[in-house]
Amino acid sequence: MPSLITHDYFGREFLSRNQETSQWSADQKDAYLLGNQGPDPFFYAIITPRFYHYTGIGSLLHAQKPTGFLVAFSHACKKQSGTNHLIAEAYLHGFLGHYLLDRTVHPFVYSQENTFCSAGIEGLTEDDHSEVHATIEREFDEMVCYQKYGLTVKEFRPHQDILRASDTVLRLISRIYIEAIFQTYHRVVPYDLFEKSVHNFRLVQRLFYSPQGIKRKALAYLEKCMRNHSFYASMSHLAIPRTTCDFANDDHQSWVNPFTNECHNESFWDLFEQAQESAKELKPLYSLPEITPDEARVITQGLNFSGEEVEV
Repeated sequence: MPSLITHDYFGREFLSRNQETSQWSADQKDAYLLGNQGPDPFFYAIITPRFYHYTGIGSLLHAQKPTGFLVAFSHACKKQSGTNHLIAEAYLHGFLGHYLLDRTVHPFVYSQENTFCSAGIEGLTEDDHSEVHATIEREFDEMVCYQKYGLTVKEFRPHQDILRASDTVLRLISRIYIEAIFQTYHRVVPYDLFEKSVHNFRLVQRLFYSPQGIKRKALAYLEKCMRNHSFYASMSHLAIPRTTCDFANDDHQSWVNPFTNECHNESFWDLFEQAQESAKELKPLYSLPEITPDEARVITQGLNFSGEEVEV
């Protein structure tokens, strides 16, 4: 989804609050920030034709067996030695940052998404969840970018300023994913699936980049000739100086977690801080040499990336 700026900022903010990471190498920091994009790069595997049968891997990691995958990934990281171990560990820390932010904020996003798609708004139906979800997260990105950096995408270029890990780091993380995916889901994936998916992610972000809006308008027009709404327009960041957005819930209106039916009133920034606190509190567990199943369960609470309980 288009929330890569928000996830990247989450990682940078966590680094700034934890000074012990100041001694990390450039590769460690890049791996950590890449980890803050979580399994999202796998959504872009589809760009490579030979990965056709693996395009569901991203959804699989987001939805199923969060505890088992965390254990398997930790175990695969432990097998690395020297510098590779430090880089792998940094990536895992970032991956957990992505997970914690996702599981905390996604129920809020889904609540708003469901409300809009079922409200009887002209031109909007239950078939439009993907576009609404993308629009909400894109506006969060634009808000975070301007509120925290004082920049819009005219100056901040996601395809250049994010996803900066070297090919050496990408190959290392790819090997770890191969083992963790096999151990958790019994799926054999290509040796370069993650590495190529990150390259694809960068390419797609470049294609989405339209600070003047010319490319966005042209491609959205063509897309709307075939479907009701443009997914491209939902994903492409606008060069808008957003100090807030309509979805941020700054006035703390009630919303319902669709997975638990519990009422909440947190704003986006409230949930962002909750995820930061979770990352801080759980750090002693995911900083261990290897995460055990019991420790992983404490971290995940059986919740997947959507915040849905999938492990009883």
